[in-house]
Amino acid sequence: MAQASAPSTSILIDPSTQYQTFEGWGTSLSWWANIVGGWSTANRQAVTSLLFSQTNGLGMNIARYNIGAGTNPNQPSG
Repeated sequence: MAQASAPSTSILIDPSTQYQTFEGWGTSLSWWANIVGGWSTANRQAVTSLLFSQTNGLGMNIARYNIGAGTNPNQPSG
């Protein structure tokens, strides 16, 4: 049985067209930062440099951390 071929589609990318701008990029520090936080100072600084250095790393400039919000333990459940 012969397979039907999918129709071809042409896609044109125009780098002069700009739809949005990014103010920065980064990472969430949720789980992996807890692990790295237990490493030696030298290793923590190496990871920080690899992630946030504008010259020798990825150049991230945003870090997000969940401070652990949750339910009020004094609020009755029900």
